[in-house]
Amino acid sequence: MTYLQFLLIFLVPLILLEIWYVRKKFPGQGRVMAAGIGFLSFVAVVYTTPWDNYLVKHKIWWYGPDKVLGVIGYVPIEEYAFFVLQTVLTGLYLYIVRRPFRPESHQPDYSVPRLTGSMVYLLLSILGWIMLFTDSFRYLGLILGWACPVMLLQFSLGGHRLWQTRQRSCFVIATSTLYLCLADALAIGLEIWTISPTFTTGIKFGTLPLEEAIFFLATNIMVVQGLELAWSFWEGWELKLSPTLGWNRSKNSQLSSP
Repeated sequence: MTYLQFLLIFLVPLILLEIWYVRKKFPGQGRVMAAGIGFLSFVAVVYTTPWDNYLVKHKIWWYGPDKVLGVIGYVPIEEYAFFVLQTVLTGLYLYIVRRPFRPESHQPDYSVPRLTGSMVYLLLSILGWIMLFTDSFRYLGLILGWACPVMLLQFSLGGHRLWQTRQRSCFVIATSTLYLCLADALAIGLEIWTISPTFTTGIKFGTLPLEEAIFFLATNIMVVQGLELAWSFWEGWELKLSPTLGWNRSKNSQLSSP
């Protein structure tokens, strides 16, 4: 199996199914959804490209030359497509299961979970940077040091909203991560790509290194938190404008609690 075949089998069909379901279930409501996912996909490519090129250049992971179409820099073309496809896959899934934002009449005090979450991400970022000095923790450190500062920024800006939606967010993150881990384990078994034993802890779940599981967990957290904040901001802003502009959202969506 090639990398392209992997994408066509494990990601593209699910994305097409999600698109079909969204168009059927939420007719006429795709503009904000598409804008959020499109923007986050762009950010994912820009932010991940230098990091992933570093990984391949330094042999933290590598690919079978006969398994890819070609490379840009050090990274296979299909890998850049994967940045986008994962964002779309998880983003559409989140949109399907979430509920529109509705301001609470009595806003609880979310300062404690917001501060706690921010501190956790800060400590994980520092831990990741420390891990960079040990070969067996290098890949794990690169993941934490790359992903956790983004999560810290997201939580510091909108931790109150993320705490409100934690149950459905955790559900989406957990199930998406599990699916991608199973697919990744198969790809590693087929030698589409290989993870360096030198720069990993050696902890595995079958063929799947711990670091790959953490990678998918971290990227799904970034996608879910980013889209939850973006969509909630837009919906809240739209609600503030609707009395002035005479909009009636009741025909387009049923507002419900988070």
